[in-house]
Amino acid sequence: MKRLIFSVSMLLSVSNAFSQWVTKSVDNGLDNPYKIAYCDSKETSTFYAKLEKTTLGMGFYVSGGFFCDDYSYVDISFLIGTEWKRYRYLGKKSTSSETLFILDDVTTSDCFEDFKKASSMIMRINDDTCGADVYRFTMTNSTNAYNFVFNQVK
Repeated sequence: MKRLIFSVSMLLSVSNAFSQWVTKSVDNGLDNPYKIAYCDSKETSTFYAKLEKTTLGMGFYVSGGFFCDDYSYVDISFLIGTEWKRYRYLGKKSTSSETLFILDDVTTSDCFEDFKKASSMIMRINDDTCGADVYRFTMTNSTNAYNFVFNQVK
């Protein structure tokens, strides 16, 4: 029994250790290769935050859930040292209802510096129809992830 408990606890700690920003080059075969960065939530690896360069700037969104309302308020808190920095944005859902676009350009947002400095991020998505959901993210490597996506050649 002790072995089972130890194995489960090790598995959980290893999965949380990898819940940080990951960078990746994508080649979909149709467009020029491009770079993305994403971070799985601590609750489930199917829900993730993502940075992607768009024509509007550095897009920041979440995906992997189901969003009922066309627009939902998103409360985001970044842990800087021992202090939480709080922000609120209005997100717009995708046509598939599986993605919620939060910021068209994180670079020009008021949370940009906190995004890069944070060790943790908590996000509450306030969907009036389906209810509120809370997700937690480890922000390790967030500055490198941003730089990786931002510095790509277009």
